[in-house]
Amino acid sequence: MSTSNIDEEFRRLLWFLLGGNRGGENRAKILSAIKSRPCNLNQLAKLIGVDYRSVQHHMTVLQKNNLVLSAGQRYGVIYSIHPYLDYHFKTFQEVCGELGYLAATLNISVKSGDHFEVRPKRTETTMPQTGLAGGALHL
Repeated sequence: MSTSNIDEEFRRLLWFLLGGNRGGENRAKILSAIKSRPCNLNQLAKLIGVDYRSVQHHMTVLQKNNLVLSAGQRYGVIYSIHPYLDYHFKTFQEVCGELGYLAATLNISVKSGDHFEVRPKRTETTMPQTGLAGGALHL
């Protein structure tokens, strides 16, 4: 399989997980958050303003689709983005922009301790709306 086919499959995966399902915007927020700083589920829930169980569900979906990594056990598990997603983060941002998600441009900064501040970055361009590409994925 050529690199362009792999990249297109990755784009389809992102479209399905972020645009083809309810909760896609929350998944985009989670991925943006852990790109800036690895977090546990409780920190992510507070950061994006979603209940713990929802974040737990989204993280399971993201893990099954190899977009995040975890380290630790039980409540101490810390999540970070997969190196492949990190390398292709521009594609993630493009898909988020095409979906109209602010998460593609989140700027997350850490204050003292576990307090987070989320501020949108200013952008000059917007991405056009496009259709959803399908694929066999884990939900």
